Parts: sequence; C-alpha cells; structure tokens
Amino acid sequence: MKILITILCCFYFSPLLAAQTPPGSDVFLLTFESGSRAVESVKNISEFPGYDNQPAFTPDDSAIIWASIRDSIQADVFSFNLNTRKTMQLTQTEESEYSPTPLQVNPLVFTTVRVEKDGTQRLWQYSEKTKLFNLLLPDIKPVGYHTWVDSQNLALFVLGEPHALFLVDKKNGKQFKVAGNIGRCLQKIPGQNAISFVQKSAGSDWHINAVNMHDRVISKVARVLPGREDYVWFDNSSLLMAQGAKIYKMDLSAEKMWMEFLNLQEYGVDSINRMALSKNRKYLAFVANDGDVKKK
Repeated sequence: MKILITILCCFYFSPLLAAQTPPGSDVFLLTFESGSRAVESVKNISEFPGYDNQPAFTPDDSAIIWASIRDSIQADVFSFNLNTRKTMQLTQTEESEYSPTPLQVNPLVFTTVRVEKDGTQRLWQYSEKTKLFNLLLPDIKPVGYHTWVDSQNLALFVLGEPHALFLVDKKNGKQFKVAGNIGRCLQKIPGQNAISFVQKSAGSDWHINAVNMHDRVISKVARVLPGREDYVWFDNSSLLMAQGAKIYKMDLSAEKMWMEFLNLQEYGVDSINRMALSKNRKYLAFVANDGDVKKK
C-alpha cells in the first residue's frame, strides 16, 4: 500500500524523480477589456521552462500565486503582483509546496500542500511575515488538493484507491468522507456554504457535484465537457470550463449547456487546463503548455 500511495503522489504532484517530472507548463494572465468580456491581453507571467501550475488569486485581487519547479527537483511558491507587474519567489525550501491557497494579505498568509522529506503530503500554513510553516492537519494524509469554505471549514482531496473527498472542521478536528473517485478540482461555490467537485465514473459521464457543508448532502450541478475536470465558477450561477483553445461557459439558470465563451486560438493556445478567476472578474489566470501563447 505504501508503494501504491507513492506512485499516486508522483502522478498527481511533482515527482521527485527526474524521469517523472511533470510536463512543462506556464501560468498565463488574461485581462478582460473594461466593461466587457472581450480579451484585452494575454501574458505569460511565469516565463520559465518547466512546471508552473496551480494559480490562485489573493483575496484582494492584488496578486497571483502558484507552484513552480525551477531546479527540476522540488516546487516552491511564486507570486505575480498585478499592480507592479513583478514576480517574486515566496518560498525556498528543501520540501516541495503545491496548491498554494491565499487566506489573507498584509501580511500574506496561504495554505499549501507540502511534500515532506519522507514523501508525506500534508496541509501546512505559511506566513510571509514570519517566513514560518505551521502544520494544520497532522493526521490527514496524503493530501492532494484543498479549498476553504470559511476560516474553519475546508474540503480535502485525499489520495487513495480511489481518491476521496473529505470535509474537515479545523477547529474541532472532525472529518467526514463524503465521496470517492473524485477529480482534482475543488471549488468554493460563490455565495453558498458549499463546495463543488467533479464526480468521476467508470464511463465518460462525469458531473460537477455540490456538497453542502452543513448537512453534507450532495447534488448534481452540471455534466462536464468530455474528459475534462478543471473548471472555475464565473459567478454564483455560471461555470467556465476549457477544452483545447476554447473556454466554455454554462449558465445554470438557463438550459445548462456549455456555450463558447472565449476562443484563444489566435494566441497559440491549445491546451488550457487549470483556471482561476479574480473576484472582480477582470482577470482570468490559466495554465497551458510551455510556449503555447504567442506574444501579441
């Protein structure tokens, strides 16, 4: 079982073996034109060969942070300031940090999944002010991904056979397994005390589901695009999901059909996967293969 978990960790995260290093990817910033959904610009903000992935906006939309492998060995957290347009390295450790998720700014505090020296994957919290890590959930492992609902409650993707969704109350330590065979993308649903996740099946009939944090009742939200598992909430009643160079939008208050929202083919994009949207909906961060986006 220990060998199996190690293999799973390597598949979902940055492998520690060079032969299993994740494919090259970059983080790109799409800026919308003021007052419209037209694209003003697309910029590569990571600009480094290798793995740059898992972007997230700070709560005040002032910066984006993401995980980056710069030495082919381990991952650190980097940030891009949307005001100064400067990139900064936030962590430089012997361990690897993935899935950085900002909790506050001034000072910046974020949670991250650390791959510890013995390969253990657990959830930690980092403060830019103290430069210190604090282990949040010592007994829950191996953690793959996470999202916060509020300051005390969160959802965890826990690696296993199959991977499972756990809801956790940080204050009292209570944890509940609510689903298995899930996708990697966990999202807080805007305006609700709930999170969403992709429920996979043996076939191609995958769905985005919602689970209420209060009673842990699960409900279906939408069918995903074929074979896709990364999505983001555009607002409390619509979703974005990408396939190739195109980003599709689904209005949950209408016919629940994926409609073309953006086509980024002219920028050379053909492999959009993870996405993050700023709260003010002015910026969309997305991940694509190294060298995908043309300078315009």
